[in-house]
Order: sequence, then C-alpha cells, then structure tokens
Amino acid sequence: MPSATFEHSADAPASIETAWQQLQKPETWEGLAGVDEVFDVHHAADGLLTAYRFRATAASQVYEGRATTVDAATESRMVIDIVTSEVTGTITTTLTAANPGVSVTVRVDLRSKGFMSTLFFPVISQALGSG
Repeated sequence: MPSATFEHSADAPASIETAWQQLQKPETWEGLAGVDEVFDVHHAADGLLTAYRFRATAASQVYEGRATTVDAATESRMVIDIVTSEVTGTITTTLTAANPGVSVTVRVDLRSKGFMSTLFFPVISQALGSG
C-alpha cells in the first residue's frame, strides 16, 4: 500500500506553554490541510486532548475520521493516530524552545488502507503535502 511522510517546521513568537495549550484546542487541528471540521472532542482531566472526530476533504471527496492521542509528553511532544475509511496515519507534533519563542515541527505519516484509496492516494497525498 502506498505511504507518504510530510514534515513542516515553523517558529512562533510564543512560549512553549502557550503553544502546548493551543495543541489542546480543537480549532488548532481544523487548521491542518483538508480538515474542514473537528467535533466530538474529548479531553482528559488535566486538559490533554485525547480524541476527536473530523471531516476532511481531498479530491472533492469528504472523509470522516477519528483521531486519538496515543502519546504525549507535556509541553514537548504529542502523537495522534488518525483513521478514516481510506487512510491511516500519525501526526507527531514536537515543540522546542527557540530564541525567541518556540519551534513547532509537525510530521504526518500517511498510509493507504485499501484498493480505492490506493488509486486516489496521489491526490490525497498532494492535498496534505500542499498544506
């Protein structure tokens, strides 16, 4: 099955604490390429974003999926598994101190799940890579 990896980094004029808090907000994840809506959001008692459902558009097709936080190191790293009918993958976000502010690195590993997604994977991959 086809797979792809994308990684982007950016510096922000914010503290690591502020950046971590942003990662716990559903609207932050709506900012990913193709994600139109985040809903059915769940948080742990300490505020950690633990799961959400989403709708994403790729190649004029809307896909619904589920995201689950599978690893988190407060204020430094968050790993989310994503599953849709056509693809699975992980989103790994790493925060490191920068002078000034914070450096944010997001890595997305994406894998096709079936025959139909294999056919459309280049389009899905391009949509994600351009974001």
